[in-house]
Amino acid sequence: MSDLAQTGGSFRASAGHTVAWVRWQTARQSVRLLFVHATGFCKELWRPTIEELVARGLEFSAAAIDQLGHGASTRNWDVPVDWWQIGKDIVQLADDDPFDMIVGHSSGAAGAMLASLINPGITPQLILIEPIVFPPPYVAMTDHPLVLGALRRRTQFDSRDAVYDHFHGRGPFSGWDDRVFDEYMSAGFVDNPEGSVRLACDARHEAEFYSAATLHGGWERMGEVAARTHVAAGELSDSHSAEFVETQRQRLNATSEILSGLSHFAPMQDPGTIADVVIRQLGTAAGS
Repeated sequence: MSDLAQTGGSFRASAGHTVAWVRWQTARQSVRLLFVHATGFCKELWRPTIEELVARGLEFSAAAIDQLGHGASTRNWDVPVDWWQIGKDIVQLADDDPFDMIVGHSSGAAGAMLASLINPGITPQLILIEPIVFPPPYVAMTDHPLVLGALRRRTQFDSRDAVYDHFHGRGPFSGWDDRVFDEYMSAGFVDNPEGSVRLACDARHEAEFYSAATLHGGWERMGEVAARTHVAAGELSDSHSAEFVETQRQRLNATSEILSGLSHFAPMQDPGTIADVVIRQLGTAAGS
């Protein structure tokens, strides 16, 4: 869209890795937003949601980051994965300039919540889409199907056409908006010098990321979140039943909604619906 400017960059995080970020902004900005992606993906997947916000007339500046070891961000292999680091990276990106809203999906939602605990002033409002914040036991999930699946994942392909054929419309990619899938094809893979293609998120890192999902202990601190919080989940989610969403809502003293016809991958399936949630919640805050 002609009135949507894009900039990007990176910074060195406290744990020694490099965090990549992108920022989109309209000609005028009335709100400052941040979007945080799910495990295994990258910041560019939010662009279709950003375009939907533009189409709805919102004036804004919106940043998105690649979590450590994802997309164009690196990881320090000498430092074990700790989901609190997602929150620390968000706080470092903010640099004492609060966001009007942070929107996170899955691990990104957990990271957004943890950031608000690290620095309660970082935002007055959170949208948490299926936050990976679960009750104890707080132990590494080394034998979880997601961990084992990541370790078995094919990571090298002969060409980008081969990547497309392997992923498009299959498994968790079923029902994705084509705009989001195209962003993943572009930014979620890296060209090797000899012409082959590899996943940007190393499979070992993805597996460790999943394994660490229950270690952060954020469940015990949900009642400390000061930001106005809204929890959203897909009607067809395999991780967030309506009953579990209600439990999270109560612990966060939040509002919540179930997104009809969508799965855990709601932001990838229907960016327009996510944009609608953002607009509604911004309006709720303005009217409070």
